[in-house]
Amino acid sequence: MKISQLRAVIAVAERGNFSEAALELQLTQPAVSHAIATLEEELGVPLFARGRHGAVLTPAGERILHHIRQVMQHLEMMQQEANLHKDLQVVGRNTPG
Repeated sequence: MKISQLRAVIAVAERGNFSEAALELQLTQPAVSHAIATLEEELGVPLFARGRHGAVLTPAGERILHHIRQVMQHLEMMQQEANLHKDLQVVGRNTPG
């Protein structure tokens, strides 16, 4: 499971369309499709019902999207925590001792 796959799921869910999600992510549409298809294969369930009018989350996709959003929120919090500690290290080095 890759962060890029999780971002792709969020983008397609929000846009309802693989092409628009690809534009948002600055990727090709086939790259977004491949990322999601690979994740679906890993998980063993379809996340989207694909049709002429775009992509709609399946019931499993809706539940999994909730968890993906939590994962992304935790990753953001990890980065903020790391940045805080980096800032503290810089301050500690610059303090006369």
